[in-house]
Amino acid sequence: MDGANQRKSLQGKYAVQMKTEEKTSVCVECGTCEEQCPQNINIRQRATVCGVAVRVMREGER
Repeated sequence: MDGANQRKSLQGKYAVQMKTEEKTSVCVECGTCEEQCPQNINIRQRATVCGVAVRVMREGER
């Protein structure tokens, strides 16, 4: 599977498997997810970085 098809496959899985209230697009940066994360990941920071990367990739597809 090439990169473009793999990305679309992952996007489809994300859309189906994640409940709306769990998606980064509805994040209010309350920090609850970080408090519950057993790996102590700075989720809010990573979600922001990933959100920017996704927007850049989408702009490149147009």
